[in-house]
Amino acid sequence: MEIRSYMTKIKGDSLEDLFPDIAKEWHPNKNGTLTPEMVVLGSGNKVWWLCSKCGYEWQARVVDRAKGRGCFQCVTQNRKKN
Repeated sequence: MEIRSYMTKIKGDSLEDLFPDIAKEWHPNKNGTLTPEMVVLGSGNKVWWLCSKCGYEWQARVVDRAKGRGCFQCVTQNRKKN
């Protein structure tokens, strides 16, 4: 399914510009033509992410990732260790 194919890059206020570390976890295949350069931090769109640590794939809103919510799998593993 194509996600908002009409969107274009946003300069200065995009996820890529403001949170490049989070943008690196943008899933390379599952978001269609939508890229981190096309979304703002407050976006409520659910998109696919790929954890750079464990490889887990999940969907989350961009705004939640910008607030610091990351990979559920890694959080669960860290809780089990502690």
